[in-house]
Order: sequence, then C-alpha cells, then structure tokens
Amino acid sequence: MIARLIHWSIGNRFLVLLATLFITALGIWSLRNTPLDALPDLSDTQVIIRTSFPGQAPQIVENQVTYPLATTMLSVPGAKTVRGYSFFGDSFVYVLFEDDTDLYWARSRVLEYLNQAQERLPEGVTTTLGPDATGVGWLYQYALVDRSGQHDLAQLRALQDWFLKYELKGLPNVAEVATLGGMVAAGLSGPRRPWAGSVRDYVLGTRVITGHGKLLRFGGEVMKNVAGYDLSRLMAGSFGCLGVLTEVSLKVLPKPRKCQSLRLEMDLHQALGELAEWGQQPIPISAASYDGHALHLRLEGGEGSVASAVERLGGEDLDGSYWTDLREQRLGFFEAPQPLWRLSLPHNSAPIELPGRQLLDWGGAQRWLKSDVPAELIRQAVARIGGHATLYESDPASFHPLVAPLLRYHRNLKLQLDPQGIFNPGRLYAEV
Repeated sequence: MIARLIHWSIGNRFLVLLATLFITALGIWSLRNTPLDALPDLSDTQVIIRTSFPGQAPQIVENQVTYPLATTMLSVPGAKTVRGYSFFGDSFVYVLFEDDTDLYWARSRVLEYLNQAQERLPEGVTTTLGPDATGVGWLYQYALVDRSGQHDLAQLRALQDWFLKYELKGLPNVAEVATLGGMVAAGLSGPRRPWAGSVRDYVLGTRVITGHGKLLRFGGEVMKNVAGYDLSRLMAGSFGCLGVLTEVSLKVLPKPRKCQSLRLEMDLHQALGELAEWGQQPIPISAASYDGHALHLRLEGGEGSVASAVERLGGEDLDGSYWTDLREQRLGFFEAPQPLWRLSLPHNSAPIELPGRQLLDWGGAQRWLKSDVPAELIRQAVARIGGHATLYESDPASFHPLVAPLLRYHRNLKLQLDPQGIFNPGRLYAEV
C-alpha cells in the first residue's frame, strides 16, 4: 500500500505539490482566524434565573418560587439539567443546555418560558436573567490610580462607571464590566466618623462568596429595630480576607439643612480641653481636626442650631473643602517625606509625646503622625494609653500586632469562611 502511494505520488508530482500548497494555505488561514481563549470556557451552556422574594424564609422561597420555576424550565427545548437553590429572600435556578446550543438562543427560550411562569409566582417577586458570561470568562483586571492627587475616590468611581465601563462594554466579545469598590472592604471612614458612626454601622446586609464556593447572604436590605453584630458587619474592614463581596446594602441619611465650618486659633492642650467640654453640650459638631496651629470645626444641622453654635464659638469661616482634602489626604501635612502613621486612641486622650508632626482628626481619637521613629517605639507609646498604631503608607499597611486571644478569633473566623486560605492570605496579619 505504501509502495503504491509513493509510486503514484512520483508519477503525479504536480497534483502533490498543488495539494501541499492548498493544505499549507489552509493551515495559515486557520492559524490566523481560529478564535483562541486565554482561559478556555469549558463550562456548560447555562442560563441563570435569579428571583428576589424579600423577607421570606428559604422554605417559602422553595415552595412558591424555586419549585414553580424549576418545573417550568424542564420543558425548555434543549435543556438537559435544571437545578434550583433557595436562600433567605432569594431563588436561583440554573438551566443547563446541550454543548452545541447557542447561548443567546437558549436565553431567548428561557425568557419565553419565564413569561409563562410569571402568573404562577406570588406578588412582590422580581425575576431577572443572569449575565451572558461565566466566571471563567473573567480575563482582565485593572485599577484606576490617580498619581496626580487631583481626584478623590468618588471622582475615580464616576469615571469608571460613567465612561470607561461603557467604552469597554462596546468592545467585541465583552459581555460585562464589573466594578469593585473598596470603601466597605477597607472600612474607611471620614472626619464625620465619631459623630455619625463608622462604615460598618451603615452596613445592613451583604452577599458574600466564601472560600467554600458558596454565595451567602447576611443581614437584610431595610432598617430593623434589632441590634445585632452579624457577619455582614465583620466584612467591613476585612480587606477581602474573608470572602468576595458581591453586594452591599447600606443605610443612608438625609443631608443636613445647614453646614458651616470654623477655624479657631488655639494650642493643642486647649483644643483637646474644649472638645472634651463641647462633647457634653448640645453643639451640632460633625467634624473636628487640629493641624498644629488651629482647631477646625464643622457644624451641621438645622439652620437655627448651627447659627446659635457659630455665634457662641466664634472663630473665622473655613472653606468646607478642607474636610474633603483631609479625607483624601491632600493637605500639606501629608506631603512630608517621613512615614505616615495612623494612631487610634481612646476618646479624650492627652497629647502623646512622639517626635515628628501630628495632625488630629475625629476630635483627637485618630491622629496622623509623620515620623522616622522606629515602629516598636511608636507602638509601645500608643499601647500604653490603650491605642494602636498602623503604618499607613506601607504596601500592604502594617497593622498593630494582635494579642493572642484576638488573633485566635481571627484565625477561627478565617478558617470557617476561607479554610483553604484563598482570599488575600497575610493581607491583615501574617498569621491569618
């Protein structure tokens, strides 16, 4: 057989050369036009149906939402598997199709049958289709970094959400652009914190992907008259070490009717004394800072109360942009080359004697320090008065070491939510 093939090829050289050229050209064309995935998507063709049924227990969600939807989706053409999951206030139904099914054809069929199932669902439910992409299609991450110092976080977020996001979604084969923020994960609070509360005080609920690969929901979406310290609050300030935040519900408050800022010349001891005295009186203070020369105050509330406080306190008017510059660390104090330390101290603490420059925020409970003093000396001085110190400008930030009982709690919590240590290992502490 092989001998006859060789003999035929020698006798038909032209045909052999022509076939060789054709196969070579076909190979070059295939190499240039065959789509290749950097992360090949080997998952099934699937359509996700998410239904919100606020305030209902998982069993009710299962009986009234998940079961009717799942049984309806069994009749969808091309569907090979239907899976339903019920959570507190939420239902997820996954419809899996044959491998050769076009995704958008599958979505249109599911939507058609979903419209038929709407009349079987209770009032007050909201049903939506999931994104037309899977998790393995997440190919590229980027971060917006303002190296000029001219934009705050809100402006960077607006640039992402209202410009870059839509430009990127217009690119071929881009299904979704997800924006991940950092305020809750980092637990950041501005100058209003002692009077209005921290970020975690405004977190009502979260949705979290844990290290077990589960999507869990904690808390709720409305205010409740029950005080509780649930896991949704623990996620604030965890720096992504416990799980991935996919959704956060926050409490919002109305904007004050009147806002005015004052600058009062006085020394540090007098400023701390005045703040301690004013804290016992009905003065509408919402921010207080001392920059080494003068005490800066922000008054917020009704027009009458603010006017009365201004008349009583005196001082000179201060541009309200001072508080934004303080929050975004754009004041001249932060431009010094020394390392930046964040000192968290008990309320009404006396001045702490450390070499370097200090700027007081939160009425003295938070103090920024620019100093070249060794870390051990700074932390010892702060710990003696019941506080802790964080080296703020290191990457990542160097947090104050934990005592053994607290470290044990951190480890146990990390072990329960992320037993494999997938999420930001060592970000907060090397032992966690």
